[in-house]
Amino acid sequence: MYRETRVVKIVTKADSSDNSLVYSREGDFTCLVLEEDKKFDHDPSFCQFKAEQPSEDNEAGIWTLHFDGASSREGNGAGILLISPTGKWIPLSFKLEYEATNNVVEYEALLLGLQTARSMNIQNIKVLGDFELVVKQIRNQCQTKHPRLRAYRNEVWDKVENSFSAFNIQFMPQEQN
Repeated sequence: MYRETRVVKIVTKADSSDNSLVYSREGDFTCLVLEEDKKFDHDPSFCQFKAEQPSEDNEAGIWTLHFDGASSREGNGAGILLISPTGKWIPLSFKLEYEATNNVVEYEALLLGLQTARSMNIQNIKVLGDFELVVKQIRNQCQTKHPRLRAYRNEVWDKVENSFSAFNIQFMPQEQN
């Protein structure tokens, strides 16, 4: 499958002045630094965190992943929010340095979130997204006719099958995401 390769990883503290997050939880987020690799090369360690993650969170309980993609004339981006079973928030944002449709950036956001969860050895995950088409395609409730979107859907299925013990994806209205 062809996927774009120019992804810039941006990680900021929740209280940073250049923070692009819409919301944050004060005092609950410590900055995590990603490796300096500027290319998404399908390497499972591309999102490997340098900061250690608590092993008890990774091994037990259900993590929650919120994903959202954004496409505009100014650029494309993807945002994910991982929430541990103990309630710790890990927000990450990615700048996609190529032109893409809304559908593609939503799939890229989901794949980046799943890859990040996989690199953190998360086994059980509940995924919430506000793009109903993508959620329905992943749940096989809606046909995926476009070859590129079908390839994205298949890649998500492969990641889920090979990475997680438990997986659930649900639609969440944009107002709640």
